[in-house]
Amino acid sequence: MNVSTQDLEPCRWTPVPLDMQVIGIGYGIGGGSKIESVSKNDKKHTLLSALSFGMPISRSQSIKFVYIYQKSNSSIGVDSNSLTFAWSKYF
Repeated sequence: MNVSTQDLEPCRWTPVPLDMQVIGIGYGIGGGSKIESVSKNDKKHTLLSALSFGMPISRSQSIKFVYIYQKSNSSIGVDSNSLTFAWSKYF
């Protein structure tokens, strides 16, 4: 079957089901710097973890909450706890 691009219908956006919830987790450990492939011998001992929860609030809108924890195990760095909120609108 030979189909030209003019015969194809455009894709339509499919709404997210209202009973769908999403949970995500993430982590990261360590870090360091290189400039022009030369190590700067500044290895970081940082632990970063995150937990997120998202859910639709209507057929075209959704919300997401994310908690981020960062702990520095060296003298350089920051310890932080962050709670973020996001709202999405589908057009």
